[in-house]
Amino acid sequence: MDNILVAENIDKNFGTFKALNKISIEVPRESIFGLLGPNGA
Repeated sequence: MDNILVAENIDKNFGTFKALNKISIEVPRESIFGLLGPNGA
């Protein structure tokens, strides 16, 4: 399938705190996608 967004193996650290560990995501073209955090942002 044709993707509009592909992000693979994303890591994010805040000092020694590992917030993300090898997160991957694919968003197909012509789809509706939302991502919400704990505070709704």
